[in-house]
Amino acid sequence: MTRTLDDLRGALHAEADAAAYPDVDVLVSGARRRVAETRRRRLAVLGAFTAAVMVVGGVAMTRPAHQALPQPAGQGASSPATIPTASSATSLATIPTASPTASLPASQSAADARAYGIESAVAALPIGVRVFQPDPAVWPVATTQASTPEGLWVVSRAERSPDFDYNAHSGLLTEYGELLLLTPDRSRILRAYPFRGVPPQWLLVTQDAIYCGRQGDGGLPNSMVCRVDRSTGALTVVVFPTPDVNDPTGTLTVAEGLSAPQALAGRPGSWRLAGFLPSADLQHVPQLTAGGLVFAPDPNQAGGGKALRLDPVTLK
Repeated sequence: MTRTLDDLRGALHAEADAAAYPDVDVLVSGARRRVAETRRRRLAVLGAFTAAVMVVGGVAMTRPAHQALPQPAGQGASSPATIPTASSATSLATIPTASPTASLPASQSAADARAYGIESAVAALPIGVRVFQPDPAVWPVATTQASTPEGLWVVSRAERSPDFDYNAHSGLLTEYGELLLLTPDRSRILRAYPFRGVPPQWLLVTQDAIYCGRQGDGGLPNSMVCRVDRSTGALTVVVFPTPDVNDPTGTLTVAEGLSAPQALAGRPGSWRLAGFLPSADLQHVPQLTAGGLVFAPDPNQAGGGKALRLDPVTLK
């Protein structure tokens, strides 16, 4: 009896153990299946990544040299096309400078500037800055432009242009003026005549010549008359110095400004220093008569002034 009970108790324990703990073989078999599935998924992902790398590598290897993959900053060799130079897309003409006008085209070529005795810095100015006419309201006594078959003649004072950069070109246009022949649309300079120290105030067109001139004042005391031959372009200038208040007779050996003959040397054309200006009015346009180029008497002079008559060709 005792043995039967013991056998029954052992059988019950065995049955309980079998119910609480699954078969070890079944557990091992399930674990193996899960490990195998995980391994297959990993191999699939690795295969896809390897294929992607091969595709990218193939594209990079077959890409033309001029389309090379971009290099990080500071790594690898730079292509010459990416290095800014004077001959690349970033030219010297477009590099920012202190002057906002530096990137604009020059108003005159270097060859033309040399032919007419124009300073290179003046020729380099844009035409919109270099060509500037005084306001007629400021100087209403004379004509400053005239249309002719050869083009438009203009008296220009670039120093007074609101677009002129004094900081970039200090002193370049001080006391400077020009007589210019432009294309009718003002887009190009055909001829240029510089007048430093005696900037013209007026011009007169005749059949054979263009005349220009000025009356000396407190700032620029010397007066001037010019003639440009319309057929040859030859320039003739006569300067009338204003007497020095300390030397009204002109006897001092040291002369200043354009009162010294050597100050006219090297200027383009034919320049002549005349005697002191008689009491004629040179701020108004003269009249061309059979007797010559006639300037009216200056009414502001004592006794009503005196007329001035010049030869229309030689200005003597």
